Amino acid sequence: MLRPPLFAAALAVLLLAGCGSPADQTPPRDPRVAVIGLDEGGVTACAGPPQGRSESGGATYLVYRTEETLGKGNLQDTPRIPVIGSFSTGGPGYRALCEATFVLRGGKVAALTLRTDPPQDDATTREVCAPLIAHCTGG
Repeated sequence: MLRPPLFAAALAVLLLAGCGSPADQTPPRDPRVAVIGLDEGGVTACAGPPQGRSESGGATYLVYRTEETLGKGNLQDTPRIPVIGSFSTGGPGYRALCEATFVLRGGKVAALTLRTDPPQDDATTREVCAPLIAHCTGG
């Protein structure tokens, strides 16, 4: 059996061991940076065939699109039983389109642009576009 002072010291060491400084914690990698350097074959291997492809000014543009539902109520998919009424389940949400464009220069990805319609903040844009680029960024 541990004595109270020894137990308190052991507990303090365990608690402090779990506290890393913010510099020790790596923030999630921006997907727009994670794909830099991939060649066209690498992009199509991870994202599939593009829905659009064009060339202009020495650059190749590979365009991918998807739609996601945002703001959907928590119980929206729950079957309703018409007995006394319905629970308030929130709205059906709204559709947001993501367009991800890989810009290749010299055969390698030089940039990735993410655009949503309607426009969203940066974090929501990444969330909406995640299904398009997740296999390319490891996320």
